[in-house]
Amino acid sequence: MTRHPKWLQVRNVLASSNPEKLIGYGRLLTVVFAIIAMYLDPTQPRRFQSEAQLILAIYATISVVTLLFPIKQPIDSPVHIPFHLLDAAFLGSLTFLSNELTSPFFSFLPFTLLSMTIRWGFIGAVGGAVIIEITLLIVGIPDVLDGESELNFLIMRSAYFMVAAVMLAHFGAHRERNQDRLMALANWRSRLLRKDQGEWIDNICSQAAVVLGSKCVVVLWRHQDDARGRSAMWWSGTVTRTELSSTEEIDQIERAIVAGSAGDEGRRLDPAENLAIARLSAPQIETTLTASSNGYLSSFSSIETRGMIWALDPDCRPEDAKLLLGILAKQIGSELERLDLLQELSTNIRSEERVRLAQDLHDSVLQDMTATSIKLKSLSNADALHHPQLTEIQKIVTDSQRRIRHFVEEQRFPPAQSPESPVKSMLTFMDELARNWSIAAIFKWNSDKLDTLSTYLADIQQLVSEAASNAVRHGKATELSVMAMERDDVIELEISDNGIGLADSSAPTGSLSMHARVGSLGGNMVLNCKGSGLSMTITLPVQRCRP
Repeated sequence: MTRHPKWLQVRNVLASSNPEKLIGYGRLLTVVFAIIAMYLDPTQPRRFQSEAQLILAIYATISVVTLLFPIKQPIDSPVHIPFHLLDAAFLGSLTFLSNELTSPFFSFLPFTLLSMTIRWGFIGAVGGAVIIEITLLIVGIPDVLDGESELNFLIMRSAYFMVAAVMLAHFGAHRERNQDRLMALANWRSRLLRKDQGEWIDNICSQAAVVLGSKCVVVLWRHQDDARGRSAMWWSGTVTRTELSSTEEIDQIERAIVAGSAGDEGRRLDPAENLAIARLSAPQIETTLTASSNGYLSSFSSIETRGMIWALDPDCRPEDAKLLLGILAKQIGSELERLDLLQELSTNIRSEERVRLAQDLHDSVLQDMTATSIKLKSLSNADALHHPQLTEIQKIVTDSQRRIRHFVEEQRFPPAQSPESPVKSMLTFMDELARNWSIAAIFKWNSDKLDTLSTYLADIQQLVSEAASNAVRHGKATELSVMAMERDDVIELEISDNGIGLADSSAPTGSLSMHARVGSLGGNMVLNCKGSGLSMTITLPVQRCRP
């Protein structure tokens, strides 16, 4: 809605004015008008005129002093309470001395209610109403009991003050609620967990529910180059995440995103639209929706991500709900973009580190292994007795040279496309591992998403290689099994052997280098020493390959 610039200027002046001075000027203005009224019509008050003038003079002095020398305390400090009690006492005394319930000074009593509402909001309105009602009873009861009943005046004035207090309390409560929302937005903590978008979106949904005061918040999003979509629903303090992959679901997400693209603010939905979104991402609450349910929608879009946020029955006015939802949508979009950039930066850093490591391997270890292979070949030709063993050792060294050389070349000149599938590459690697360590090695991949395995292929091979080395050298194992699967946005590896396990099984820690590698990937590793052998579970967050 367009507002006139002049009205905006007036509003800004009032909004930016010092509330302490506003109360001080209000008190002084009240006194000035009271003096003018008594000067123009000296018959009011008819009784106790000199006493009323004395009280008014004292009150005028207090008004000038408090305006010129305000108390250096916060606007909502309890130190100000005695001054508002004095306001009620002086204004009540003037009312009592000038015709009581029919006094012309009656209209000044709401000053206490207004000033206390400015200071303390909802609590101030309630406290001011109590003070005024007590003052009114003190002034009005003698008037009612003096033989000339003014009960109707007492009732009407009491009702007037109560209605005014309720309306002012509404504005005070609204202001305090907005302050809480602004504080929640100011304290927004994205908690960008390393490579874990799922936990991050859980936190986003929870914070959005706090800001909106909504009983249900749903976030739907998808990457621009990913055929799948994601949904996260906050309801009753818990977040449920779901992967959406069907064409119909993706089309519904796109329609919802387009429907939420209404500028900087969100949009209020009709019952049919609320039901459609609930069926897509929040079936638990579908049966609780009614025609009176208020749902609001806003979309967000970044370079990599498109999505929307839907809130059900937020605890705020419709215009506030739409504005807050638009702010939250922009926040989510920018944070998703930042998360993608951080992940890309992390990937680039790891790639540069791999290149550096490849160069170091080529210049040191690979050259040493080449020299070792040449010497072994010479010994094998000279020693016929140990020729088979030396030949086998030479073959192991040659295979290691080949793998290192392949790794070095891959890091220096990464291929545009792997010549074989990641599962086949992993099976070949396991065969070499079995031959080098003289053990039985088994690998199984329980998923049809080869791009996920390809992302971690080199890291998984390094982890399995070190696990095999530890199992044979320390655990005397003869079998090694690797089971890999993808579920709940993580890759889970189960690596187990039939060895003797760890010497100290009470506090198993495992290889520090394996822990370090898993930690650098944003995952975690848990060892299990129960029964024979040793098994470990490694979980790694899913990283989608993108062109």
